[in-house]
Order: sequence, then structure tokens, then C-alpha cells
Amino acid sequence: MITLKQWNGQNITPADDAALYAHFDARSGTISGCEVTHLGSNQIRVAAGRGMICGRQFVLEDTTVLATLADTGTMSGRLLVQVDIGNTEQPIQLITQAAATLPELTQEDLNAGGTVYQLPLATYTVDNVAVSDLVASDVLLPPVHPDGKLIQRKQVNVANYTLTWRNAVGGLQYASVATLAELGLTGKTILGAYLGSWGGFNEATLPSIYVTDAYVGLINTTRTWTCTSFIINIIYTDAV
Repeated sequence: MITLKQWNGQNITPADDAALYAHFDARSGTISGCEVTHLGSNQIRVAAGRGMICGRQFVLEDTTVLATLADTGTMSGRLLVQVDIGNTEQPIQLITQAAATLPELTQEDLNAGGTVYQLPLATYTVDNVAVSDLVASDVLLPPVHPDGKLIQRKQVNVANYTLTWRNAVGGLQYASVATLAELGLTGKTILGAYLGSWGGFNEATLPSIYVTDAYVGLINTTRTWTCTSFIINIIYTDAV
């Protein structure tokens, strides 16, 4: 038996839509918003936004989640969007996990017989009172370039690199973070760069970010600049 779905009187199901959307873009992640921040104790705020999982779009209202606390000592924690199409009453939920070792993510193909897909929004450390060291996951889905190439994002945590200071010009300080070759971006078309998030920053003014054809760097910093986490987002596509 064969059925033509786009035809008078046919019933187009959510599974039909999801399979089609996933064919055009099989990525799962957030489309906009959904930023995660720590409000104190075990409260985690997830901003309003949208996302896509296996061709299924979800809409999230601004909400506060109470993270699962550790039974004893400290544990690893994780915040997830979980789709379970076998749960007819609540097929999508925000859930948290706490364990000495976090389990592997369940990411089944919902369009090929799978039932559960977990999209990580953040990881953190948790004890019996509060969450700490929250780090948002890199699950943003950049749009598709007009010529059909995917617009992609590379996240660079400056804290993981040794800054190479260059001669000051006009009172400004320049620091090279990493070469494009080190970041695996050689031959890519760089569309721009912007600040993602930062932590443990010891200066009053945030530096500007620049990208040349050779490296990624920072401007208007002092040579005493330090941080525990400073994220640069580089937007790029394959050469056009």
C-alpha cells in the first residue's frame, strides 16, 4: 500500500510533519532564547525561547526549575529538555539529573522508531543545598546561509588558551587568543564574532572581539586581564 499525504482528505499527522522537517534539517537544538542562568540555591532560570528536536518544534515560556539536589557530598548535575513520545500526557519536559557520574544522554531518532530524545541545556555541580559552576550547553542552531550552506557557530573559551600579547597601539592593548588553524576554521568564511558569557572577570570594561584571516583576538584589555570563563562565539560557514 502507498499513500499520497499531500492530497484532498488526507490526515497529515505530527509524525508526518516531523519526518519532513527533519529531512530538511536533522539538527536538534535551540532556535532562539532558552538561556540558562542560576538564580541562587537550587533555582535555575530558563528564558523563553524555541527549539527543535528531531523535526519537532517546542516553545518554552520563561520558567524556574528546581534542580535535583545531591543526597550526600557533591555530584554532577544536568538540565535537559526531554521528549518522550511514549508519554501521551506530558511528551516534553524540563528535567534535572544529579549523579556521581552523569548517564549517557538518550538521543534516539524519533522518526525511526525511537521514543526518547534528551537535549542538554546546562551542566553544573550540586550539593545538598545549592547549584554552582553552571555552564550553559552549546546547542544553539544557527540559521542556514542564503546559498544553502549551514551557518555554524564555534565557541571558544578564552580561559583555555594562553593569550599572546601584541604591541599596544594608541593606548589599546591587543591579545591573540588562538589561530583559525587551531580552531579548525581554516578555509571557512567568517561571518562575525560576539561575546557569549563570562565569569571571574577582573576588569571593569569587557574587551572587544576581533577576527582576522589568521587569528581571533581581543582589544582594549590590560595585560593583567584574567577570567575563569570567557566565551567567544564565532559565526562561520563553508567558503562561499
